[in-house]
Amino acid sequence: MVWAGSKPAGVERCVVSRTASGWLLEGSLVRRFGAGPAAVTYLVETDPGWATKGVHVEQVILGERRSLQIEVKESRWYVQGREDGRLRGCADVDLGASPATNTLPIRRTRPGVGSRVELTAAWVRFPALAVEPLRQSYERKGERLYVYRSASGFRSEIEVDAFGLVRRYGDYWQAL
Repeated sequence: MVWAGSKPAGVERCVVSRTASGWLLEGSLVRRFGAGPAAVTYLVETDPGWATKGVHVEQVILGERRSLQIEVKESRWYVQGREDGRLRGCADVDLGASPATNTLPIRRTRPGVGSRVELTAAWVRFPALAVEPLRQSYERKGERLYVYRSASGFRSEIEVDAFGLVRRYGDYWQAL
């Protein structure tokens, strides 16, 4: 999938592939964060049921390279090698700069039309690469239409394809 972003302008590419142990999202994006243009690459590994098992992010802003490593073992989340108890019980990672990871809870929970699921995700904030728990919900309004809400007050409509990959994320991202 390739998306064009508008708030702020950017572009993202993501390839989703099935592996022997689940699914892999491999992507890259270029967009502006406060300090300047950024290049981000990511790998998100899930189990067969779409629960996050591992995340690796590389980010370059104004020549400064930073990385983030997350591992999930038996519902325990390790960020940069240290357990983060605030994330215990999370099943999904939410890369805040990307529409790709909204696919994870949609595929994992598969809510029926007219139903709403509530969850807490491990939210990766950019450009800080800070990780924190964030309450979220996905309300399925139609066959391929969801309303996403977060505890921060953010709300957006999400349209997906038949597989569950995001096609449109509000006014922010649109598949090309």
